[in-house]
Amino acid sequence: MRFLNLITIAGLCVLGLPSSAFAQTNGKEVFREKLKEYAKTHQERFYETMPVLQPASESVAMPAPFVSGFMQDPETGLRYYPRYKKIYDPETKYAYDLLTGRIYKPE
Repeated sequence: MRFLNLITIAGLCVLGLPSSAFAQTNGKEVFREKLKEYAKTHQERFYETMPVLQPASESVAMPAPFVSGFMQDPETGLRYYPRYKKIYDPETKYAYDLLTGRIYKPE
């Protein structure tokens, strides 16, 4: 009898867990939560004079008018591109356009 109980419990765990515990998280929802946290805690810190990280700027021929720099939030990992007025998440690959207020996945 005890063996049947163990088999039943193991069967329920195997059948029940994939739908709940191992469910895939929606990337857009994860990005939306990160964006809310980013807006609550870090929006006031950005100024027009804030230093901008320009990756690989030393390898670009002079003059380099189209080098796109970004500021990365250390807590959420979101990147703010001041030139394009966009916030991008490298983990979920979603972006937020500050001018239109739209969340989308760049191609």
